[in-house]
Amino acid sequence: MDNAKIVAVAPNLPLSSIKDLKRADLLELHLNLIQEEPQKFPFPLLITARDPKEGGKGHLSLQERKKLIEKWLPFASYVDIEICNLSQSEDLLEKAENLGVKVVASFHDFSSTPSLNFLQDKVDEAIEAGTDIVKIATLVNSLKDLGVLEDLLFGEEFPLSISPMGDFGGKHRVEFAKLGSVLNYGYLDKPNASGQPPVSYYVESLISDVSDSSKVLAEA
Repeated sequence: MDNAKIVAVAPNLPLSSIKDLKRADLLELHLNLIQEEPQKFPFPLLITARDPKEGGKGHLSLQERKKLIEKWLPFASYVDIEICNLSQSEDLLEKAENLGVKVVASFHDFSSTPSLNFLQDKVDEAIEAGTDIVKIATLVNSLKDLGVLEDLLFGEEFPLSISPMGDFGGKHRVEFAKLGSVLNYGYLDKPNASGQPPVSYYVESLISDVSDSSKVLAEA
C-alpha cells in the first residue's frame, strides 16, 4: 500500500475547472477528448489517447493518437500506451524515456476477465518492451475472476495496476490498492468506467488504514 497512488479521472470536466484533485496523486487526461493546447499543471499528469478497441472515444488512428501524445509528453509524468500498440510505438517509448516520463502499458477487457495465463502473457509482453508499469483492467463478475487478478498481482514482482470493473468488481478496487496495485483510478465528477469509485472513496479508505496502523504502532 505504501506505493499506491490515486489517479483522478475527469474526462467530462473542462481542464480550466480542475484546480483540486481532492488528495489524489495524479490527473489522467484522455487526450482524444480534449481540445485545449498542451499546458503545465500544478500536479502530475498521466496522459493517454485511448485506442477505440479498448474503450477510447472517437475514431482516431494510431498515428493520430501518437501525435497527440507527443505534443503533451513534455508536460506529463506518466503516459499510458496499450500493450497491443507497443510494438508500433517504439519511437514514443524512446521519447518518453528521454523525457523521464514513465510508461504505463495497459490492457482493457470490458466483457470478461481472461485466464491467468493470458494476462501473464500480456504482462510479460509489456515488461519485454521496457515499460515501467502494467495496468490490467477487466470486467469482474465473480470471486473466480477476482482470484485471477489477485493471483496475477501476488505472482508478479513488477509494478502492476489492477482495476476490476463492473458492479461487482468495482467494490473491490480499494482492496487491490491495499494489496499493492500501484495506480488506482477514481473519478472527480462522473465514473469513466463501470464500477469506478470516486477519488474520495480511495482517500478515506487508505487514510483510515494508515491511521489505524499508526495507532497500533503507538500502542505497541
